[in-house]
Amino acid sequence: MKRGLGLAVTRRSRLSFSKKGEEASTPVSYIRIKFIPYGGASEGTDNTSQSSGDGKQSSNPQKITSPTKLPIVNPEFEILININSPIRLLMEYVRDTVRIPKTMDFDLFDEMGNLKYTFIRNPQIMASTILTPKAVYFIVLLPKSDLGTFLKPQLLIHRGARINADYITRIRRQMNAITRKRSGRITRKKSQSSVRSFKSGVSF
Repeated sequence: MKRGLGLAVTRRSRLSFSKKGEEASTPVSYIRIKFIPYGGASEGTDNTSQSSGDGKQSSNPQKITSPTKLPIVNPEFEILININSPIRLLMEYVRDTVRIPKTMDFDLFDEMGNLKYTFIRNPQIMASTILTPKAVYFIVLLPKSDLGTFLKPQLLIHRGARINADYITRIRRQMNAITRKRSGRITRKKSQSSVRSFKSGVSF
């Protein structure tokens, strides 16, 4: 079966081989990302997943063009991505491949529903320190309100109504936790600032 091979950083992908074609000391590790294209697949594209002998399905993500309404029930795509690269470059590659708008926040989550929090990581941190080689990840959109609060997550994968609902529940719980954590930090900073201002205004 032929799968679309996505390299987040083509330059770094060459680290797996020396100039003479021999394997170099730095191996290339990959993750699998399964997804349904943002907004659906393009017209005129054959989105029928091809089955292999192992029963898995895949399609070539490079055929995706402008998003339209999904013509079939589950046009699932799969890409392999090199994680020997900064997390920012990897996520930019995912955004471009899946056609996610620049204004939309998104993240990766594993098969247990655990978010990777890529949107709050240091952009230069290596993806290999966050993501597990050979693991499968899915994409979740994180829309925000006009006030900047997170709304209901949107999954770019379909695993059945019950499983998707369970994923959303887990993701919302994690997003609520990080929101409370951020709010706590802001409150502490304001409190410390108020104390400093009070002390500076008091004379003995």
